[in-house]
Amino acid sequence: MDLVVGVDAGGTASRAVLATVDGRILGRGAAGPGNPLSAGPANGAGAITAATAEALGDHPRGAVVAAVLGIAGSSAFADPATRAALTAAWSALGLCPPAVVGDAVTAFAAGSPQRSGAVLIAGTGAVAALVHDRSVVRLADGLGWLLGDAGSGRWIGLEALRAAVRNW
Repeated sequence: MDLVVGVDAGGTASRAVLATVDGRILGRGAAGPGNPLSAGPANGAGAITAATAEALGDHPRGAVVAAVLGIAGSSAFADPATRAALTAAWSALGLCPPAVVGDAVTAFAAGSPQRSGAVLIAGTGAVAALVHDRSVVRLADGLGWLLGDAGSGRWIGLEALRAAVRNW
């Protein structure tokens, strides 16, 4: 039986699912933050693989024919050290090489069976994206907590703290 793995690795938590190719879920796993920008390359890779290992359980690794990692902070994989940390941790699982996509693609796929459309993420971070043929073709924000993510949970918390300090 052919299996697939999907991972949603964000700034707050990482979640993994093991499923058959027709969508029957066989296992789930969870771990800490997998975003390599906020958690660091080694910690992010460790969380991603821990969640995946939990989802895999005792299922045969050789049965996994495809894997997709939807990662907040996926732009960090342009850095060779970040890419090497994930590659080494993932290889230890004994799985096929994963496709790595940004979290906007993951969120869109989770909410729609369509190949194209729009998605809004307003969680720890915030981004709006136009997805065409399962690839992001246009972004609004998603710049991270330091430069943007207006409307995100972190942004709201910082704005509340700033207001409290101004009105002290």
